[in-house]
Amino acid sequence: MAIFSSSLVLLNVDSEDRNEVICLLADLLQKHGYVNGDYAKAVVEREDTYPTGLPTQGVKVAIPHAGADHVIHPAIAVAVLSQPVKFQSMENPDESLPVEIVFLLANNDSGEQLQDLQALTGLFADGSILRQVVQLENPDDIVLLLNEKLS
Repeated sequence: MAIFSSSLVLLNVDSEDRNEVICLLADLLQKHGYVNGDYAKAVVEREDTYPTGLPTQGVKVAIPHAGADHVIHPAIAVAVLSQPVKFQSMENPDESLPVEIVFLLANNDSGEQLQDLQALTGLFADGSILRQVVQLENPDDIVLLLNEKLS
């Protein structure tokens, strides 16, 4: 499982649309040396074809990602949005979901990416955890909660 880091958590993100959130998180990953310069474009293109919005209980999430060829080191960047942003549903691409938390996955191994996706979707089954993430006001507290629940 890619480890969460407080340097990769953004709070109260104000974005116009999903692409802006994706690019903001991808830029953060690139700045810290986790992904290459093509990562943001690859994620946006993949999201157009394979949407990642999840109709989770209460707080909606999205888990965009791209291929391993754009990733240097595995990581997960998190954005807690000040206002929901529409992502298409993974389950029904014709449905828009008001997403409040975006988990941008960067994996350089497709097997690990699948493990991370499964671990996160398991975590999302407990709506109270997502409500806690939205309410926390410190990246360190969010990282502590997520790492604790995923261990």
